[in-house]
Amino acid sequence: MVTTLEIDSMEEIRRLFESADEHDRLRAAIALGRSALPEAAEMLRLLASADPANRVRYAARKLLAVMRLSADDRDEAGRIELTDPSPERRVLAIEAAAAAGESGRLPALLAHLDDESDPSVIASLVKAIGALGGPSQISLLGTFLRDADPRVRANAVDALSAIGEPVGLALLIPLLQDDDHRVQASVAAALTAAGYENTLEILERMIASGHVWMRDSAAYALALTPVPEAVELLGRLLTDHSRSVREKAQHGLEKLARSGTRRAAQLLDGLAHVAPAEDTMEAVEGLIEDRAPGHERLTCADPRLRMNIVNTIISELDVASLAGLLEHLELEENEFVLSRVIAAVGVLGAGRSGAYGAIVANYLDSDDPRVVANALDTLRALGEPLGRDAHGRPVHAACGHVADEDSGARRSRRSARLPAGPGGPGG
Repeated sequence: MVTTLEIDSMEEIRRLFESADEHDRLRAAIALGRSALPEAAEMLRLLASADPANRVRYAARKLLAVMRLSADDRDEAGRIELTDPSPERRVLAIEAAAAAGESGRLPALLAHLDDESDPSVIASLVKAIGALGGPSQISLLGTFLRDADPRVRANAVDALSAIGEPVGLALLIPLLQDDDHRVQASVAAALTAAGYENTLEILERMIASGHVWMRDSAAYALALTPVPEAVELLGRLLTDHSRSVREKAQHGLEKLARSGTRRAAQLLDGLAHVAPAEDTMEAVEGLIEDRAPGHERLTCADPRLRMNIVNTIISELDVASLAGLLEHLELEENEFVLSRVIAAVGVLGAGRSGAYGAIVANYLDSDDPRVVANALDTLRALGEPLGRDAHGRPVHAACGHVADEDSGARRSRRSARLPAGPGGPGG
């Protein structure tokens, strides 16, 4: 965890900035992001380009993105000249041209490459050339795959992926071994989309890592080049505890849904989503620290975050949270999350005494097939009867039969409290 102590002098920031300790440099980056010092942007650019630690480079990039632009800058982006003295404003002008598809500006962008010295601007130029150019730019873009700055290399990958020619994609293969997380993620996504085998495994490993900069880079790459084979990976990222990761995953799933991938549409429908929010300095600091939400956040408004909490409880086999999950059952309004809470009861309650089955059985009459399926699986895991036969005898999971019962009677018992005892509230 990053200790965000107040750092009120440039002397102290420089000491941390020049430290051999990654944790110190991360503190320096956050202090620079908070500061109004004239050197702050330049120092962050150095960290973003050249710091040896992935985490520090990631933090510096995020902080730069928040501090660099004002609303006025965005409004006049189309009128900013490539000769503007501010690197941030030059980047904005380049991004605006690419977003608008202004292919007529391609010659000017190509000419400006020879005069540009700022790595962040070069990175933006490279990406814009990929968006506005074509096969005739492949040779030029290939030279930037060897650039010392990882942002330039990553954007060269994105540019060649956008052009999509086999000869350009073949140039990416050596960068599967790149030491920068974003470069590696972009290469894996581009090659997966082009039909290369086994490259999706790289993104799977990044998503499974405990590092937000890995998950965020994988989400970025998959959102940029989403493929149907990656829909389940995007579904996992959709419930990440980091808002930045969730928003990128949502963007990728939306692209797949528009192209007709039914599973992507199901994931989006199952977990209500909101419009992306603008980053603030406080939000970016929280992202850098990668703080997981506490289990008390099960009451938060975002179902994707509630799903993340339940998944974490399951993966950690957090039996202490079982009572809280049972109480949450009657409060959960999202059927997707509800089905997962029921599954968690089966995982955590198996082999433990307690009236869990009596509560779970009340969800067998749900209108949602996911809820019913998980209720059945949970009752099996708990060794509980699924209903009663014509003689009133319990029918267990092995019989594969669920006796019909008045659904209103089941619903009326959903709020039944567990008796105190081992594994239940008060026990």
